[in-house]
Amino acid sequence: MPPLLASSYAAMVSTGKLIDPGIAARVFVSPRKRAQTTYGLLFGFDVSHSQVVAEKVTVTEETADWNYGDYEGLLTSEIQDYRRAKGLDSDCDWDIWRDGCEGEESVQEVTNRLDHLITKINDIHRSCIMHGEAPADVVLLAHGHILRTFVKRWLRIPMADQFSIMMPSGAIGILSYDDHMINKPALLVGLAPQSEKGIAN
Repeated sequence: MPPLLASSYAAMVSTGKLIDPGIAARVFVSPRKRAQTTYGLLFGFDVSHSQVVAEKVTVTEETADWNYGDYEGLLTSEIQDYRRAKGLDSDCDWDIWRDGCEGEESVQEVTNRLDHLITKINDIHRSCIMHGEAPADVVLLAHGHILRTFVKRWLRIPMADQFSIMMPSGAIGILSYDDHMINKPALLVGLAPQSEKGIAN
């Protein structure tokens, strides 16, 4: 991980910062090495010894990236050629959001595991007073594709529906609820600076 990225993480993680370990209700971490490394850059050390109380950290396959199987490392065009050679996709080209990964995780299986995780997160938030009176931040440390998939499911968008999302490596995205209501999931776009007391927004 480049030092610049590591120092950028350090600037975002602290009391009162974008990621405040003190108000993290739960941290879900993919078991893959990249996510573990990112955890260390964010919170220090490992999932057992860090700024976040160990009991609040869950390492789970629910946040692991898609299981690509034979498609691992292939470009979309290479996967499409591979499938055509096997007599698949005669009427349209392969699309992971619609077709999943042959012989591995189906779209429905990925949907199920993410929906299960979202239910857990909703339950964590439901037990809080949804106006910031109780620590309620939930942090997911995972991989680009599964995080983009998570956004779709958070917003209750069917997997096959077109919804283009870009998420570069090391990026931070924020999901929330409209009107502080669990049944109104939302994508927070843009962060406004905190206003000084007495200054109108």
